[in-house]
Amino acid sequence: MFRSDQQRAFRNEQTKSFLNTREGDRHLQAQQSNELNIGRKALVQVRRAALEELLHQEYLQYQKELSLMGKAFYQQRI
Repeated sequence: MFRSDQQRAFRNEQTKSFLNTREGDRHLQAQQSNELNIGRKALVQVRRAALEELLHQEYLQYQKELSLMGKAFYQQRI
């Protein structure tokens, strides 16, 4: 009977350890998922800023080319 109590206690410890590991894994997975989402958002912001800068530079280049031809973009005046 003593051996059975020891086995039961050992199984309980194994079960607790397993559950704690699963909870830790879930927490780690949630944390990694959150970090990936933050990284994705940062990447989108960086790419958006780079695209905005590229479009601005292209606009200035086109404006310069039009100016050399004596033309300009139409701008409505209010």
